Amino acid sequence: MKKFLTLALALVMVLTLSVNVFAEDATIGDADGSDSIPSNDTEIPVTVVKDENAAAEKYKIDISWEAMNFTYEVNHSYNVTTHEDTSTGRWVDADAEIKITNHSNAQINYTATITPETETLRVATAFDDGETTASGNLGSAVNSGNTPPSVTLTVEVSGDTTVGDTATKVASVKIVIS
Repeated sequence: MKKFLTLALALVMVLTLSVNVFAEDATIGDADGSDSIPSNDTEIPVTVVKDENAAAEKYKIDISWEAMNFTYEVNHSYNVTTHEDTSTGRWVDADAEIKITNHSNAQINYTATITPETETLRVATAFDDGETTASGNLGSAVNSGNTPPSVTLTVEVSGDTTVGDTATKVASVKIVIS
């Protein structure tokens, strides 16, 4: 019982103790005239600035292509009277498209190059203008709506060929985006 009373008396003393705290009078403004402590009616200006360099460039580029499988169809013909081979040939579906679409918020540059795999085949591969390299740039897709900037390149094969009955790799296309 003595311990309980001692504990209760100690608790009452702790709760009734008070400490006085004194602070200096605060005034609006320092001795140098600057307002370091704003009053209730002081306006604090809020300013904004547009930082063009802060926007990060985001890139999304679609590169799609049709199958690059071409067939050379030969119509065999032999004239038994003149003993001449009058066979003729033609390319079936002799072109395929490669499409590059820029969905980015920045311009992109592209270079597409066709590299022949062998010198012995008489198969010409070229882009629309007959060259083996095509390059250019596609502007930003910002504000383009549902039609982002794109370019379509056509790969064509032409001429006679000595390709056999099995598929033969005659060229490769490399596309570089920068």
